[in-house]
Amino acid sequence: MEIRDWIRAIGARLALIAVVAGVAALLAATLALFQAQQYRATATVALPDVPTFGPLTSAVGQRVANFEGAVTSDGALDAVAQQTGAPRESLDTLNSVRSGSSNVLEVRFVGTDGDQARDVVVVASQQALLLQAETDAAFALAEADASETAYNEAQAAYEAKADEFDVFVSPDLHLDGLERDYIRANAEGNEARLEGIEADLVEAQELKRLRDAADSALGIWNEDLALLAQAEGRIVAAETAQVRVGDVVPLSKLRAIANQAVYAALFGAALAVGFVVIVELLRSGGGTSRPSLPRPSRQRTPAGAF
Repeated sequence: MEIRDWIRAIGARLALIAVVAGVAALLAATLALFQAQQYRATATVALPDVPTFGPLTSAVGQRVANFEGAVTSDGALDAVAQQTGAPRESLDTLNSVRSGSSNVLEVRFVGTDGDQARDVVVVASQQALLLQAETDAAFALAEADASETAYNEAQAAYEAKADEFDVFVSPDLHLDGLERDYIRANAEGNEARLEGIEADLVEAQELKRLRDAADSALGIWNEDLALLAQAEGRIVAAETAQVRVGDVVPLSKLRAIANQAVYAALFGAALAVGFVVIVELLRSGGGTSRPSLPRPSRQRTPAGAF
């Protein structure tokens, strides 16, 4: 069956398709007319510790994506429903939109209660910030634990080597003393003394290397502890974060009715077209014969008319 055959069949039943689409639109518009007034609330959130200018990095993009996911996460939605009293199933319209390429996001929600809609965007923003801060703190704690382990291992290696060499002073002082002894022994031409000092120098250099490694590990550990303290501070700040809330705007009733009517009309038209296709397939027995079309009636010519 060719495409033009289907077009002719559907065109011959445009009246049926139009009636179905019109009825669907009328029913949808009637239902929308009796629905409660809806309100849209917005809240503006600037993510902390993210640059607000300059080129966008992958880290910033990931942080924004994490916030957008946190807003609609099950944990955040459950907390929003519990704190605001909004039904859990009504939170499907909650979402967040990024403002350009910056770290500023707008949390949006549409509900039937203006005050409740305002509370929803505020609590959702706070919950998303809290979830992100808790995630940052968990990663920071893991990093601090790992750096602490690395420092403990480096310090233990240094102390074991210091005990082995019987060195109880700073490795730098010990190495400086050996270098001075080497210079004096070399000036005196004391070969036996030089050989002994050279062996001690190798040990002292190894001890200094281990001490430097332990100091470096300690510095990394202190940096990770500072990052952990910052992350834990963001958790406290997120719990009482001040969110900038925009005006709660009532949505246009006429626009809502028109939108639902258009969607219903399109759905009804698609349903009617599908019905026509099924009928034509049944009539043709599933074969490749052309779809049946309405035939014009032929009037018989009375006998003796000519």
